[in-house]
Amino acid sequence: MFTICIPAFDADAQVKFSPAAWTIRVEGAGHQAHTFACQTKDGCFVSAHTKLAGWGKHAVLSTEAIANEFRTAIYPVMRKRHGDSIELILEASDKRKNGITDDVIVLARIRERNFVPNKAPKSES
Repeated sequence: MFTICIPAFDADAQVKFSPAAWTIRVEGAGHQAHTFACQTKDGCFVSAHTKLAGWGKHAVLSTEAIANEFRTAIYPVMRKRHGDSIELILEASDKRKNGITDDVIVLARIRERNFVPNKAPKSES
């Protein structure tokens, strides 16, 4: 949960806001063709399969704790793939229209330490 100030009504007024879901935004990834297009169009995010993806294919996680655990787990892998200047930033997100999150696959990847995009975790089900 984080706090949003609303100065239009009262400079001291604060509203507690609990987002429906969380995602991981990527900044500073190396300038390869697919990352450049991703970063300049809709923004660049991490998918549940540990790839860089646009907004429609980004990982949607139900809690900030899961999102932060995923970010911490994949950070060394992303630095190796995309350079030391990469930043992974937690961001509030909307849930998908169907209400499905990527918690199951993300938690399976964290548990198995499997961050290879084209290798599905064994315990994913």
